[in-house]
Amino acid sequence: MSHWESLAAAMQKPFPVLTSLRFGVHSYYTVTSLPDSFLGGYSPLLRRLWLESCTLPGIPKLLLSTNHLVNLALWDIPDSGYISPQDLGTALSVMSRLEILRLEFRSRLYPASRPPPPLTRSVLPALTLLKFKGVHECLEDLLAQIEVPFLNKLQIKFFMDPEFVLPQLHRLVGHAKSFKTCDRATVRTVRNGIHFSIFGGKRRFLSW
Repeated sequence: MSHWESLAAAMQKPFPVLTSLRFGVHSYYTVTSLPDSFLGGYSPLLRRLWLESCTLPGIPKLLLSTNHLVNLALWDIPDSGYISPQDLGTALSVMSRLEILRLEFRSRLYPASRPPPPLTRSVLPALTLLKFKGVHECLEDLLAQIEVPFLNKLQIKFFMDPEFVLPQLHRLVGHAKSFKTCDRATVRTVRNGIHFSIFGGKRRFLSW
């Protein structure tokens, strides 16, 4: 059995007192496949979770058990680990303490058929930082499900698309209280995308 297989096997049981976990690989050409039973699908005291370049079929179930999270990063999500905005929205609805959310999709993968926006939105009262990389439709469908009244740092990278339609992003920026006193923002076009950053109040820019 390889070291990776031994580690994956050891982490298929619940860790009820685990508070922080960073798991992944630092290689664009490598994808880490985690078992559906990772952490037993249950980690109620987890406060910080960073998964990088990981495929985890059971991530929606795991996130629904982590209502103590303050920092969540799903980074460099491969196509095989795709998680829908609807599943993310459902998971976020229980995270009233979440302060930092980072989402990065590796490619433009997104279904052609999009569901209608929900009738109600979940409020994330503690969220202050949102970072996102992916297609703009994914972000729009996620934002349609949440309210973030105290957001004060927003950093976005969209894959290039000549026809951006962003009503939910416009609503988010218009409703966040700290952005009403914003004194700086940036919009940059690069070879394969568009980068957008805005910070509430008088703050220095953060690196991506």
